[in-house]
Amino acid sequence: MLGTFALPLAHAHAQTDSEPVTTTGTKTDQPQTHHKDQPIQTYRPVQTLKDNGASPASPPSPVVPLDSPVQVNRATSPLNSNQDNAPRSGANPQTPILIQPNTGISPPTIGSQTPSHNSDNTYINQDPVLLDGQYTTFDDALIAYKNGNPALALVHAKLAASQGDVAAQVMTGHILMNGETGLVDTDEAAKWYLLAAEQNDTDAMVALGELSLREQAGLTASDALTWFSRAATLGRTDAMRAMAELYISGHGVQKSPQDAQSWLKKAGRNGDIVAARRLADILLASEPKEALLWYERAAANGDHEAAYIAAIMYAENFSIRPDAEKAATLMRQAADSGHAAAIADYGLLLYQGNGVERNIEEAASYFSRSARQGDREGQFLYAFTLAKGEGVERSYDEAYYWLLKSEQNNAKTVQAYEEDRKVFRQELETLLNADRREAVEARLRREQ
Repeated sequence: MLGTFALPLAHAHAQTDSEPVTTTGTKTDQPQTHHKDQPIQTYRPVQTLKDNGASPASPPSPVVPLDSPVQVNRATSPLNSNQDNAPRSGANPQTPILIQPNTGISPPTIGSQTPSHNSDNTYINQDPVLLDGQYTTFDDALIAYKNGNPALALVHAKLAASQGDVAAQVMTGHILMNGETGLVDTDEAAKWYLLAAEQNDTDAMVALGELSLREQAGLTASDALTWFSRAATLGRTDAMRAMAELYISGHGVQKSPQDAQSWLKKAGRNGDIVAARRLADILLASEPKEALLWYERAAANGDHEAAYIAAIMYAENFSIRPDAEKAATLMRQAADSGHAAAIADYGLLLYQGNGVERNIEEAASYFSRSARQGDREGQFLYAFTLAKGEGVERSYDEAYYWLLKSEQNNAKTVQAYEEDRKVFRQELETLLNADRREAVEARLRREQ
């Protein structure tokens, strides 16, 4: 008969091996959980067309090859200072208008840029111009970007940006900064971002902060503090997180744990779940009760990793008053979001009837889900239930398969299980003859 093992929460003691990604790329000495911070968002080009009160943009048209002039179905132009958005004399609103490479008089641009042509006379990152009577908007640029044509998007964005459109200025900077047309130009990108930042655009400020961290476009690490601070003051929570990381790492500023926590708290109180969990990570070792509050705040806003950690704390942290029901509720939240470790642990709570009504069949189902998602402890627990025939049809062969699969898994494990694994394997090997064991091992070799 298989023995009954004393099974703790499967991952409560497991060590994690990765740190949150920060804006500075530096690591901290604070205890970490295995998550990655969300990157700072600078420009989201796939958002819906901006609602500026103007008439809707024309529907997307087929992407225009770069070896032919770009057609824009616009005949009116606000560039004409002598008319109020009326068609220019002789312009036919029904006639497509052509935007051509750099010929004629260029519109106002930031910095000089020599046109670069391919063999077929197409252009790369040039300063395009509008011919007489032409009109283009940020919406035209956005349509081109959504259609997968960043070169055409850049043409429209530059034209609109040169007329003061802030969103177009940010898009221009974004395309140039990321080299989406094949050419990275951070100097030119920074000039467009600066124009947008002067009009209090926080996307531009955050982008300038990122350029400062990289010390590109003539910016220095100390400039990052200025730009992130301005964006944070205007309510950008990712900029608040960036400020915190600067004070944690001392990158371009003197280290200050107090200032770092202050910015993280501000971001967390404004609904930033990444900041809330980051703050909780920092506080976990020194102030676990306050850390738990921030984990729960993040969990309440949908952070399944924070829910998982809070559940573990309610179950096993000596500084926290045990609460089996809260632990089970939070663990289920994490499990139902697809967190493989939480799926295994919630199955164990169901198996034990700990904080939740005991349900062996449902426990086996959770173990199976976790095992198939590759969680090492889930694989071990599923093997255990298969061997005992609890909540699932008994199968020593399948139990042996999942036990060996668990042993092959390189993930860190709960040390308390290691002796159980050895005993479990010995018992299974006495129940299976050599041929059946070899069949299972062959199955595993075929899967590798």
